[in-house]
Amino acid sequence: DDLDGLLLSEVQSLLGLRFHPKSCTIARGRVGGAEAVGLARKLIYNEGLPRCLIAGVDSFLVGQTLEVYEAKHRLLTGKNSNGFIPGEAGTAILVGQAGATAVPELHCVAIGFGLEPATVESEKPLRGDGLVEAYRALHSDGGVTLDDADYRYTDCNGEQYGFKEDRLAFSRTVRKLKARFDHLHPADSIGEIGAAVGPCVLGLALAAARKGYAPGNSEANVPGNGVLCHFSNDEGERAAMLLRYVEKDGSR
Repeated sequence: DDLDGLLLSEVQSLLGLRFHPKSCTIARGRVGGAEAVGLARKLIYNEGLPRCLIAGVDSFLVGQTLEVYEAKHRLLTGKNSNGFIPGEAGTAILVGQAGATAVPELHCVAIGFGLEPATVESEKPLRGDGLVEAYRALHSDGGVTLDDADYRYTDCNGEQYGFKEDRLAFSRTVRKLKARFDHLHPADSIGEIGAAVGPCVLGLALAAARKGYAPGNSEANVPGNGVLCHFSNDEGERAAMLLRYVEKDGSR
């Protein structure tokens, strides 16, 4: 009970330190990471804080939790192929002002949010309205569109709902035909990790860019520099981020 209210104080006690007064807990599931990045941006650029630590933690490996999802036929089992593999993780990333380091960086160009009325457990027809809203908000926030992305990294966890929503929103939003727009998702190797997926995806996107295996222009053998990340939770909240990898000399 009251885990959200106790979490910060418990972690501080274990670490033997005090967090900054602006520190907070964001209990919004898989979209929490994007919400935290937006909050960190305000703290860094509006309030002058040099860096922010964004951490996510979640676990589905709890008996009562597994019972609920199994009753709803949402777990991947021998009798149900339309489900996810439960997992657990703790993830953390350190973010700061763009251009503040002498090494290649992954810049957050824009963040957008939306609300999907046809949630995963509702019986309403799915049109991808929430993700479309989040995608369009990217242009309002940073002047970018899906055309600026070379591939995507998402929280799709194996349930057909997430992939259907992804395709619907993409087909309704993209204007320039892409010969290749790879879709990567960490859940296929580590399972559903809930609120920990935001920092996880950002860390993987940075590693893919720095190590040169990010999907991109296969004909020119050029790794992708723009990555679209999108996240969802069961309540219908949607979040999207457009990230861009920038070399230390300013090239993309």
